[in-house]
Amino acid sequence: MLHLYQYIVYTFVLLTSTTVRAYNPIDVEVIKVSQGTLFEVTITLGAVCGDEVTWDDTLTLEGTNLFIGVFVRSKSEICLPALVSYSHQYFASLEEGEYLMTVVLHSSNRFYPYEHWYEYSTTFSVGGPELRASDTTLERGQTCAMPVSLTSAGNVNAVGFSLSFDPNVLSFVGATSRLTGATLNVNRTQLSAGQVGLALALPAGQAIPAGEQVLVEVAWTASSTGDTTESRVEIGSVPIPVEIVVVGGNVIDPGQTNGAWVRIISTPLLESGAPSSTDVVYIGDDLPGNMLADPNSTWSWVDRQPAPFSGTRALRVSGFAALGQLSFRDAPQVLRVGPTDNMVAYVYVDPACPPRMVMLQFRQGTSWEHRAYWGEDRFPYGANGPTSKVRMGNLPALGRWVRLEVPARVLGLEGKEVNGVALNVYDGDATFDHIGKVVPARDHLWVDDDVPAGSFTNFPWASAWNWTNANPTPFSGTRMHVMPAGTGLRTQALGFPAADVLVGADDSLISHVYLDPANPPRMIILQWHTDSWEHRAYWGEDLFPEAWSKGRLTSKRYMGPLPSAGQWIRLSVPAGVVGLGGRTVTALAFSAHDGRVAWDNTGKAVPAVDYFWVGDEIPATRVQSYTGEAWQWATNNPTPFAGNRFRLSPAAADYQGHFFLNAAPPMYVNPGDHLLAYVYLDPANPPRMVMLQWHDGVTANAWGHRAYWGENLFRYGNDGPPDRCYMGPLPATGQWVRLEVPAHLVGLSGKTVRGMSFDRFGGRMAWGPAGKSSASQPDEVVWLADAAPPGARVETYNESAWTRTSVGPAPLVGAWKHYSPPSTRVSLPRLYHQHLFRDASAAFPMGAGERLFAWVCLDPQKLPEMLMLQWDDGTSSWAHRAYWGANKFAWGKDAPPDRVYLGPLPPAGQWVRLEAPASLLALEGRNVRGMAFSLHDGAAWWGHSGKLINVANRILPTNEWVWVEDALPAGATPMTAGDDAWIWTEDYPPGPLSGGRYHRSKWAPNQVTRTHYFANYSGATGQTMAINPGDRLFCYVYLDPLVLPQMVMLQWRNEKSWEHRAYWGDDLCDFCADRPASRVFMGPLPPAGRWVRLEVPARVVGLESRTVNGMAFTAAGGLVYWDRAGKVPGTAAVQLAGLSSSGSSDSDLPPSFALPAEMQAATRYRIESPTHDATGFHAVLAGEPGHSYRIEVSEDLVNWVPLDEVRADVAGRFEIHDPAATGAAARFYRLVAD
Repeated sequence: MLHLYQYIVYTFVLLTSTTVRAYNPIDVEVIKVSQGTLFEVTITLGAVCGDEVTWDDTLTLEGTNLFIGVFVRSKSEICLPALVSYSHQYFASLEEGEYLMTVVLHSSNRFYPYEHWYEYSTTFSVGGPELRASDTTLERGQTCAMPVSLTSAGNVNAVGFSLSFDPNVLSFVGATSRLTGATLNVNRTQLSAGQVGLALALPAGQAIPAGEQVLVEVAWTASSTGDTTESRVEIGSVPIPVEIVVVGGNVIDPGQTNGAWVRIISTPLLESGAPSSTDVVYIGDDLPGNMLADPNSTWSWVDRQPAPFSGTRALRVSGFAALGQLSFRDAPQVLRVGPTDNMVAYVYVDPACPPRMVMLQFRQGTSWEHRAYWGEDRFPYGANGPTSKVRMGNLPALGRWVRLEVPARVLGLEGKEVNGVALNVYDGDATFDHIGKVVPARDHLWVDDDVPAGSFTNFPWASAWNWTNANPTPFSGTRMHVMPAGTGLRTQALGFPAADVLVGADDSLISHVYLDPANPPRMIILQWHTDSWEHRAYWGEDLFPEAWSKGRLTSKRYMGPLPSAGQWIRLSVPAGVVGLGGRTVTALAFSAHDGRVAWDNTGKAVPAVDYFWVGDEIPATRVQSYTGEAWQWATNNPTPFAGNRFRLSPAAADYQGHFFLNAAPPMYVNPGDHLLAYVYLDPANPPRMVMLQWHDGVTANAWGHRAYWGENLFRYGNDGPPDRCYMGPLPATGQWVRLEVPAHLVGLSGKTVRGMSFDRFGGRMAWGPAGKSSASQPDEVVWLADAAPPGARVETYNESAWTRTSVGPAPLVGAWKHYSPPSTRVSLPRLYHQHLFRDASAAFPMGAGERLFAWVCLDPQKLPEMLMLQWDDGTSSWAHRAYWGANKFAWGKDAPPDRVYLGPLPPAGQWVRLEAPASLLALEGRNVRGMAFSLHDGAAWWGHSGKLINVANRILPTNEWVWVEDALPAGATPMTAGDDAWIWTEDYPPGPLSGGRYHRSKWAPNQVTRTHYFANYSGATGQTMAINPGDRLFCYVYLDPLVLPQMVMLQWRNEKSWEHRAYWGDDLCDFCADRPASRVFMGPLPPAGRWVRLEVPARVVGLESRTVNGMAFTAAGGLVYWDRAGKVPGTAAVQLAGLSSSGSSDSDLPPSFALPAEMQAATRYRIESPTHDATGFHAVLAGEPGHSYRIEVSEDLVNWVPLDEVRADVAGRFEIHDPAATGAAARFYRLVAD
């Protein structure tokens, strides 16, 4: 390389002397020269304000007649020195030898009176043909392809060479020729020694084209075990020597051979938790923070050819015959990258003009040394090494959107903030979209074991909902919905009961699908409704009806081929792809063309934020050990998952553990949080059990929060949640694995953790980071996230402005947080400071039982003495305040609702959800229009805020007579059987259905029953429940979807008899008498993961006209929660049991749901004018106009027999008559829709 300095003499108008300006060096570099083929010239020069530099249109190469035209111009738009690089490729017929190259440059400036020509020369050598292997990256245990290329003059007929490798790290899988018509032979005789030979030949007289051509792609598999992060593959001569044969048969020596690196990464598995992720988009339809692009970059936004992957436009980058780049830096909105995140982008490689390289480049601080590329290494800067320039594989497939994903730690970005991105292509055209990061996610389910309470499902154009618990086994919970075998396009649809299903910009829409392997469909579709149904994603063939495709980008988004049949597959669609980011979904539909399909767990995945409580260090505390295992830190074997070191548990034969207590800060576990830890099990000596324990610091059983994997070998505590919760088999060995435990399973939801223990039985293992994962929760209604509500005006006190920032901890919702900096101390009291908004255009109504919330993260370096939340009720009254910490507020009454104390300051450095009951703040039934965020001293970040809805307000009927809710009836004696207990709690999940608390059954192993019950055993006067004819008994139950029971049972006591029972699920009652009322089967287990109303006609269990004085709650296995039990008054002795064609609610739509036009013809199933006389039972039923139904009848809700087949008239009505109802003890009727 020739380093030259440019000196230009110019004269200032106002000066009499002459000044000499010294420019940055100009470098002229010959990048690559091979015999008889192309070479590349790169010129780097210094540019200043106003410079226009022209590369002359003649480049002279001594000894040739080479005159190649090229014209490049740079105009610097800012008055700062900058380096500008230009590259160009030249094709020439050069023999081996030394050459002199001369480049002529012309420089002028539109601000200063100078103009000059410069001539620079450099020498270079030309060697023979070059063999080169390309770097590649793969995951441990996975397979990748490594290209091997030849650069020649176009006269080579055959090539032979060998590759040497480390057989302990890499396994040779095979090789594939990339030359049309060539014969490839592979010599595998030396594989055990790490050598393989390859020989490639074209037919006689044919030559490999001139320039660089890929000869073969060699497939390698990385070992699934070990600690190696990179391994070298060299070009050698055993077992096949390096030979290049030209046309005519002469053998020539290669000019150069270059081996390559295989970089091996370990992608952690997600076990025992949410196996989901979602994309946080940094560059979508605009640059982050609406910033301006680099003025030296010409940003090319396109909305077609190709259509954007998501949103309305994408970025096209062109680099014809050179390097093309779009970049920005110092963005006002940074992207904070977590240690477990991946970087992501989608690229569309133009099939008509494919580049030789595509590259993603990220800027952290002032460094651009974080690059990943696909294809050839055509980038002139950076070193081929860790983070600076990492090859991820071959050029992506042409002519379609391809997802590029790189673990952040591979690029050295974990825990860093990205403030710039560069998109690079070399010699071609590519379009980029949806650029950002991939983060862990939490699933918010809309449809799992049932549709949401109050959903509308009777669309006249849709098929009936079919629920089943078998063939296949549900993905989770107790049942799934199935599209039965059929032909053509069929759809199941539901309308949500309220318009609050909001989809965030970074959410993904999810569902789980099972395709019948004996009868798979040809196409499946997920559809979402907002203003229209034009939000669809499909897999398989395009068999859309023409009427469905309205021409929007979001109307029909192809997501790939059909998923594999015979297994549950997770479908995930970024919300932006179907135009739903920031939108409210009002309806949802599932479609299949032909075949049989099962669906389960449908909803959205929201971003989660990991907090590492234990990493390279532990919280300030005293470390301890027991069983003789000391705290031992290590830096290798294996490579740390994150940070610089990990804790090692050396080989042992029995139970070992190490722990800490009294941590500062402690870790607060928010409702809905998951606890997490990373572990590495030695594949040569794995433990038999791995256990995590958490210490709550306050209860008598403070260590009674444990989760374990593998064998049950712990000898303390009670088996089962929360004392000792089994999470599954041992995690995979030889790699870092993420263990994730829903906090409620170990009794820590809403609790503060002050210690943690890391335990195993036998073996050798390593412990990585540990902490918690937080996400927004389904019960949150967000009022404030990225910005103040519309119409609101902001004010501050002892703060200079409302500070919106992306620096600091990543928010749970949106891209921005607001920050309370330290007080400016301008006004009294000096240390008190706040920012607020008021007069929001739309009021924020507060209902009965609702709670207000805000997420906060206290700055650990600037702790406040007090934090306070204040709300304005729209009457200019801020007398609704809640505070944590010291009472440092100077205004208002020191009593509720003016000032409500809710506890000490939360732990610093982590997201904590603050909650305040609206009832304590006198805000129930009122409209809130403003909110203030106040501190006394210190600083804090604030996340999203709003209210927590009261589920009971939606689903509780008004005619229930409640006997058991927050307490037992007066005079009742609590009792237990089968190792159960009366456990009253308010923990989330599930949270009370109504009132302030609920009771749960103590955990028991599968098939084992236990009961907690009450009765009036004392003989004293107590509250009993009188049952009248037609009454129905009820109780609400919640089955934990992660720990399902096999049976739930309700029992009632009349006089001294308990022989009045109803059960759901398996018959596991070994104490029930074998007679009709003693154990009545009501059906399969109810839906899990939600409060479900169990209802039993009193006649079925022999309780009509009797008095109940006791009740029992029985479960077999699992975790079961109970709330709100009693009776519903009856009005008729004969009742309609319901529709067997759907397990969904058929209630009227609430006024808040705006029906789309195609839904308005839908009707409601109902019974009208029922009569029961000497001739039997008569009734008029309303259904769907013109539909046919089969009426079935039962006396026990178990055995059903046909009664009649009818067809509804144009009004949807039809009559039924059952003469056999005369004198019957009980008759139930149901409709089966054809």
